[in-house]
Amino acid sequence: MPSPLPYNEQLPLDSPSLLAWNPAVPTIAQTREAAINSIQQNFAALNAGSAPLPYLPLSGGASMTGLFNLSGNATTALQPVTYQQLQAYLAANNGVVTFNTRAGAVTLTSADVAAALGYTAANAAGQVFAGNVSANALTAKLHITTPYVVAPAAGASLALDMNLGSSWLINPQGALTIGSIAIYNGSVMRLFIYPTTNPITWPTSVVWPMTGTTAPNLAAGPLKGAVITLMADASFTGWNVASHSVY
Repeated sequence: MPSPLPYNEQLPLDSPSLLAWNPAVPTIAQTREAAINSIQQNFAALNAGSAPLPYLPLSGGASMTGLFNLSGNATTALQPVTYQQLQAYLAANNGVVTFNTRAGAVTLTSADVAAALGYTAANAAGQVFAGNVSANALTAKLHITTPYVVAPAAGASLALDMNLGSSWLINPQGALTIGSIAIYNGSVMRLFIYPTTNPITWPTSVVWPMTGTTAPNLAAGPLKGAVITLMADASFTGWNVASHSVY
């Protein structure tokens, strides 16, 4: 093996340099520049929708075309609500959302009530009716104070009904038959008859005082008029005439 060269002996000019076998170490600036280039390339890949993200990320104002699944139901005020949580809430709180095509708070108007009833309700404080008012309650009949006036034709059959009035003014035009009497139990109907010169046939259910079923002579008075009071009493088998008078 040849002996080593002396320390102070120079190598020939054509000898390989020791530096040729030691690659240059990159500087800090070169390292930073390479990192920045790598980040920029990754952002460019993201914006192009390629690897490492195979889709285009959302930016300001972008709209999603696919579904977005949440991890669970909302538990705080600012969390988004899932579809299943919304359905469960609506099922448990299925109150009125709209009413008569109006959205928001449900507030009834008079038009709503009239539309639901199909007619305009009467005012409890007082009402003037265009048509007749019929009622079956006894208290309603006590307010019918105006006499019911009727002039039956000769040979007619007259039905006395307290629904028409508790007082009747009867002006027979000839022979008259009282066909039926409808009075509420415990109530009284008064009949004013003029003239009494025409014969009157009464139902056999009428009980006349002292004479039973025989009607008194109503034409006995000088003016040929009569006042008869009929009273309905369930304790009797028919109608009881409380009193009668002729004038």
